[in-house]
Amino acid sequence: MRKSLILFLVLLIAFSPGIAPASFLNLSTRVEIPPPALGEDITAVIGGFIVGGNVGRKIVIRALGPSLADFGLTPLADPTLELHDASGATIATNDNWADTQEAEILDAGLAPNNPLESAILMTLPPGSYTAIVRGNHTDSVAASGNTLIEIYDISLTLGVGLDNISTRGAVQQTADPMITGFIIGNGDDQTVILRAIGPSLVDLGLAGLSDPRLDLYDGEGNLVASNDNWQDTQATEIEATGLAPTDSREAAILVTLPRGSYTAILAPVPGIAHGVALSELYKL
Repeated sequence: MRKSLILFLVLLIAFSPGIAPASFLNLSTRVEIPPPALGEDITAVIGGFIVGGNVGRKIVIRALGPSLADFGLTPLADPTLELHDASGATIATNDNWADTQEAEILDAGLAPNNPLESAILMTLPPGSYTAIVRGNHTDSVAASGNTLIEIYDISLTLGVGLDNISTRGAVQQTADPMITGFIIGNGDDQTVILRAIGPSLVDLGLAGLSDPRLDLYDGEGNLVASNDNWQDTQATEIEATGLAPTDSREAAILVTLPRGSYTAILAPVPGIAHGVALSELYKL
């Protein structure tokens, strides 16, 4: 199941049309909104991202759900999407993608496959943004299930675009991890740091995943790097970035990567059942 999910994300982001080169061409995270029976107050997937540089970038954000059933996943039946700026103000919303901006999203070549899935297309000035995915719950539609949140830079000009993605959600055992995919579109190699945060989320009142680990794969599904506890490897180098996790059980990978598609898997170590985790990717 894990290998099929890795290949799914790699193929999904590698062959999307209409994308011009940028630092990160695409950032995506697949995660499950769990049933309430798990006792965790997780009703949304929260994805933060940064638009870098000094000019606006044309961005498409998608929230997929029903189409994930084609990959053997239990989908979020009717995802909704909200976009917030750095002040927390809501700057765009969408439930069913064709209800608004249908022509523009079709022209971008990024229309979701299912009419219940969501999408927003906007030119965003440099800054920090938050995309929130929830289930459109009714008596007949569950508000839990797997969703894929995606962010594409489709700007026609070269420049500094997407710099970072951080996604907070629930991780359900090793068989149902949080999966982050990204494309590096520069001609030059790019240094990135990936982090898997869990225990320190307890300070925010969340049931943090007590011991997360990270595995990084390339576009062919080959393992590039792994880490369980960040101080076990690269401690000095990671501390020098100023991005060292605050808990020794959290994971981090610092790596320089060539142009291509990559997938990072955040999962609990064996014996850890579930919890809230934060998957982060930074461009250095």
